[in-house]
Amino acid sequence: MPSAHPHPGNTGFAALLLCASLLCGCSNNIMAGTSMASDQQTTASSSAAAGRAVSISFQQQLEIGPLQTLRFDKLVSDSRCPIGAHCIAAGEAVLAFTLNVAGKSEQFQITSGKPAVLVQGLRFSLAAVEPVPRVHIQTPETAYKATVLIN
Repeated sequence: MPSAHPHPGNTGFAALLLCASLLCGCSNNIMAGTSMASDQQTTASSSAAAGRAVSISFQQQLEIGPLQTLRFDKLVSDSRCPIGAHCIAAGEAVLAFTLNVAGKSEQFQITSGKPAVLVQGLRFSLAAVEPVPRVHIQTPETAYKATVLIN
């Protein structure tokens, strides 16, 4: 007659299978951060065709249209996964800008990998932020450059 309790050897094997599947899941999540970053760049690149992309350096002001200027004011934060690191998440860069349209200025922030921000009738999103962080290297704010999509 079969026993109602599982065999002790089967319990150990089941626990081993559970641990192995959890480890595989963690391994895939580590790579997900890298994959997500690549997916975001691909999405941003394909979106560039719908609008226009401008490249702007830290503290630079660009004329983006008649009586319209965009200024890259500051790097708010950069938690993107550094080159040479294994991360569970891709992280994000947050940049602060000022848009001036016909003398009316408005400050706003754009976050990498997030939907476009609507400011004074224009949509802004980040296609790229450079340089990509590196392990054990502090990048000065003055070295940052952004590619901004404007729709």
